[in-house]
Amino acid sequence: MKKEEQLVEPDILLAFRFMRMQIEIDIEKYEKRSEKNKQYYQKLKEKNSVKFSQIQTNSDIKEKEIEREKEKEKEMEREKEKESDNEKEKEMEREKEKEMEKEKENSSIAAKDINNSNGEAVNESAAAAVFSSFF
Repeated sequence: MKKEEQLVEPDILLAFRFMRMQIEIDIEKYEKRSEKNKQYYQKLKEKNSVKFSQIQTNSDIKEKEIEREKEKEKEMEREKEKESDNEKEKEMEREKEKEMEKEKENSSIAAKDINNSNGEAVNESAAAAVFSSFF
C-alpha cells in the first residue's frame, strides 16, 4: 500500500478510484472531440469555404455588437453623471439664492432699525455693511 492509501479508509478509496476512472474516460472523450473539431476547422479554413467565412463573419459581428453595447452603457453612465452634476449645481445655486434673499431681508431690517444722529434712516448699503460686520 501507498502512504496516501493508508491514511484513507478502503471504502472511500474504492469510491475515489471509480471517480478517477470516470474522469480519465471523460478527458479522453473530450480530447477526441476536440481533435475532430480542430480537423474540421482546418478543412474549412483550407477550403476557404462559405461556412468558414460565415463563422468568421458571425464572430466579428458579435464582437462589434458587444463593443457597441459597452459604448452605449458608458455613454449612459456619462449622461447620468452629467445629470447628477447639473442637479448638484442647481441645488447649490438655489442655496446661494436663499442665502442672498436672507441677507437682503436682514439688511433691510437692519436699515430700518438703524438711525443716524438726526433720526433719519441710513441707506441700505451702509446698513448691510454694518450688519455684515457683526458676523
